[in-house]
Amino acid sequence: KLMPYHSAKGLTFDTVLLPRLVGSAFGRMGLQRIVRVLFVGITRATKWVYLSTSGDGDLGVLNRLVAGASHGCLTIRRASQDSHATPPPTPGAKPKDDVLDLL
Repeated sequence: KLMPYHSAKGLTFDTVLLPRLVGSAFGRMGLQRIVRVLFVGITRATKWVYLSTSGDGDLGVLNRLVAGASHGCLTIRRASQDSHATPPPTPGAKPKDDVLDLL
């Protein structure tokens, strides 16, 4: 389901995708309101939360999540840590699709 943060309040999903987490996506919202909105979005997930941002428009409040990773509560994986090189496909193998793997 695709819905705004406020419509998701009270619902839960196995996986939640929160794309484009950049300052301009939240308009003129203050920091506390952004934190509350992200809390609603993140807490809708029962297993996985995927957050995406960009280096030039990074949402600074996301740095608060790093503390959770240091306590073993979550795992943070940054694109800069991933290898962008992909191995050639094995003959006869189905192509790997990360999005389909989520489903």
